[in-house]
Parts: sequence; C-alpha cells; structure tokens
Amino acid sequence: MPPPAAAIAVVAVLAMVAAAAPAAAAGDEDCIFDQAAQVAHYREMERRIEGARYDAADGALVIARGAATITVRRGGCVHFGLTITSVTPVAGAAERDDVFARAVALVAEFGGGELVTADAVAAAIREDAFELADGQVYYLRVPGVEALSIAWRIADGRLTVEVAYYIN
Repeated sequence: MPPPAAAIAVVAVLAMVAAAAPAAAAGDEDCIFDQAAQVAHYREMERRIEGARYDAADGALVIARGAATITVRRGGCVHFGLTITSVTPVAGAAERDDVFARAVALVAEFGGGELVTADAVAAAIREDAFELADGQVYYLRVPGVEALSIAWRIADGRLTVEVAYYIN
C-alpha cells in the first residue's frame, strides 16, 4: 500500500530541513533561525559528549562510539528541526520494539528535550499513536511538533535508525 499523501509531505519537509542545515550554516541571511546559535550548540555538544566532533562541511555533529556512528543535525530556515541518526552493526533482523527503543534513547540523549521529550515519544509509541508507511517509516503523533518520524533500514550488516522532527 503506498504511503498517504500527508506522510509523503512530511518526508519532503524533513528532507528539506536536513538539507537546509549545511546551507544555512554557510550564512543564508533569509533564515529566521539564528544559524550561529546552531553552530554554538554543536560546539557545546562537542565539548560535552565523548567522541563527538563538529563537521562544518556537513553541518552536523558526528559521534563515534566503537563500531557505531551517531549523527545529529539541527537547524533550518523556515522550519526548525532535528534529525538524529544511528548506524550500528547488526547480525540479523531488527524488531519494531528494538527500533522504537533505540529511537527513544536517541531523543533522550541527543535531543536535549528540545521540541520534544523522550517521554513524549515513548508515550506516543505506548499509545499506538503512529502509522507505518513504506514498511520502514513510522509517523508518530506527538504533541509540540508538526511531524516526527522514525525510519529504519538494514543494509550491509548495519542497522540505521533515524529520528526526525520539526516545528514551523
């Protein structure tokens, strides 16, 4: 079954938010969000989180944890959003509950309670306040954000879990 039109629109907006972060960090003066503040936030996270480094070219914070890599992107010009991606080795399939648990942990550790809390994401999951589109993207209804998605895939023995959310 194809994803609903609203889900497609959400993916398009989240992709624009993620793509806008590096360009906006380069100094787009049309942005309503302070891009220098985003870089300062990355730098503060870099100091606080072991294994973290700010990648100015990509406009992201990259955290190395053994064989795992976590990437945090934040910012935007019209929509302010966060995208947190975890890539870890995996041997076999991933269960939905494992993906959800990893997503909640990513929001708890790297979302900083900004825009949405891990408790709100966990509550939406507990209450089945989500829909599945394309077999690997969950769209959650979480108060305080326009959209929140949890996407996952397994390729080449690696599990990628991405949590993305934004406000207008």
